[in-house]
Amino acid sequence: MRKLVFGVLTLLGFALAQDVGELGLKIQSAKFQDVSDRKAYASLFAYVRTSPVSKVGLEIGNANMESEIFVCGFSFCNLDIDYTPIEINFKLDARGRGYENFAVGLGAGISFNILQYEVYRNGVRVAEKNKNLIGWQIFGNGRYFFTPARSNFNAFMGVELKYQWVDSFTESGGKVELSNTRIGLELGVLF
Repeated sequence: MRKLVFGVLTLLGFALAQDVGELGLKIQSAKFQDVSDRKAYASLFAYVRTSPVSKVGLEIGNANMESEIFVCGFSFCNLDIDYTPIEINFKLDARGRGYENFAVGLGAGISFNILQYEVYRNGVRVAEKNKNLIGWQIFGNGRYFFTPARSNFNAFMGVELKYQWVDSFTESGGKVELSNTRIGLELGVLF
């Protein structure tokens, strides 16, 4: 966790020093493949501009899934899952001529997904485990900027749609798929 915090602070420090960064918060609704209903998902992101239209960045999020029922061998079990993806993304942004307060973006990246979960059978906790899974994601977003495009500090609000594939894992003889689709709001600043 210390390395993760160090990585985020290093990226943010580089962005601030170069005066070409982006920082924000996302609040999204996530639909996981093997989970019965949508879950709340929150994340923080930081990007550094690499060219006039491209950025590279880091995003760290979290979602909790409680009492989800999965097939475990020849019976059922409940899993309480704490899901934390760490994403490294590359994205392209474009603003239209005459519409500088609006922008669209497309991106893709890889992810390192940390799972901490507990296994319950008949209401009794039988195991507590950790798994690390790899994944990838693609996404698109639309943004509205509250301040002029050429200002030094530019606040924005946007909508993002993301698909994330996550490697499946096996628990007690049952396969669990946590690939997901997320949609939600993003709030942030360009500096």
